Amino acid sequence: MPIPKGPRFGLGTTLSYIRNPYGFFERSVRRYGQPFGCHTMGGPLVLSGRPEDVRDIFRADPMIFEPWNTDVLKPVLGSNSVILTSGTQHREYRKLLIPPFHGQRMRSYAQRMATAAHDCASKWHEGEDFRAYNFTQSVSLEVILDTVFGVTDPVVRSGLKALLPELLNLGNGLPMFLKFLRLPVVPSWRRFIAVRKQTDELIGQLIRDRTSSDDRGDDILSMLLEAEYDDGSRMDESEVRDQLLSILSAGHETTAIAMAWTLYWLHRHPEKLNRLLEDISEQAPTGDPEALTQIPYLDAVVNESLRIHPVLPDLARKLCQDAELMGCKLKAGTAVGAVAFLTHRDPEIYEDPDEWIPERFLDRKFSPFEFYPFGGGNRRCIGAAFASFEAKVVLGTVLRAYRFELLDNRPLSVERRHITLMPRGGVRMRYHGHR
Repeated sequence: MPIPKGPRFGLGTTLSYIRNPYGFFERSVRRYGQPFGCHTMGGPLVLSGRPEDVRDIFRADPMIFEPWNTDVLKPVLGSNSVILTSGTQHREYRKLLIPPFHGQRMRSYAQRMATAAHDCASKWHEGEDFRAYNFTQSVSLEVILDTVFGVTDPVVRSGLKALLPELLNLGNGLPMFLKFLRLPVVPSWRRFIAVRKQTDELIGQLIRDRTSSDDRGDDILSMLLEAEYDDGSRMDESEVRDQLLSILSAGHETTAIAMAWTLYWLHRHPEKLNRLLEDISEQAPTGDPEALTQIPYLDAVVNESLRIHPVLPDLARKLCQDAELMGCKLKAGTAVGAVAFLTHRDPEIYEDPDEWIPERFLDRKFSPFEFYPFGGGNRRCIGAAFASFEAKVVLGTVLRAYRFELLDNRPLSVERRHITLMPRGGVRMRYHGHR
């Protein structure tokens, strides 16, 4: 049961994908079609962006899959991460984690998100240049410290604000992709181990303090400490810590990147920005953060940015038993991946796919196999609704109140941030004061 034709040199394929995933996908499709197979340092992999193949993957029995290439993420997230587990354990973790990210609980965080946006923006001076990604990353971290960790102690907050971004930055190094570099003599790996230890100690103390306190907050950490499995037991400290780091990794970087891309595209298309500002003025005249999330055009703007630049360009999982998928008979141990980059730029689905046109999301509803920036099936991102909600609150708040100029008014390529892709250079902008 050989995999379909595709690149065969494992190290070369892996390095090509790491350096330029967009180019890797485009070259492979031109030469081999879809689905195509490739040999990687993580084993055989079959990829496709055709909606019918995506449907096959997302609708398959989840018990035939396990996470692929977990060694890349395990040092950062920990072995208990909902992202890295499979089967019954994964299902149980999802059941505990889903409630805080939906419904009224999520909407109750709207004002804190808006406040975080204003607090970070207040540091600007008129005429000052900045990078959009640095700003959105700062806002996203403040939101997570408030809504997920519930940190009020200024010393603990300061410690986490220093450690968490460094942990994620170090998680972007080559030792995460090339295991043989995980040696004490490699400076980046040595520093990663030290930062991970400090982070674990600080989060562990936060968990213990919250556990012993009678005054629980409405943050996600407090909810996780109260969450019970079907047998009445609760997650232990290491499980809670790993879920917090998973939420940080999945929610912090991805949301920040999506917001940075949206600021870039809106300011490259001033007519779209003006339409959005008119809609905000009409539909959320006071800037009420929850009202901002109900504006259809703002939703379309965020979705179009996620379409043209999915933060995760592909989503792979490994077969733990033989199966037939995408018209191929595949052996256990083979990974299969839905490539959002290819699906989202398919001209048969999206007219003028390389153009940024938010209106397409007002004119048509796309299926979950045609548009899936947060994945699909039983492994769809738990925080998808939360991330979209946050992006609309923060962007609506900032755009309504402040004026910017895009300095990177040219096509931007992408650069890798661990398993995510961000705009190269972070999107240079200039602040021009209040509206």
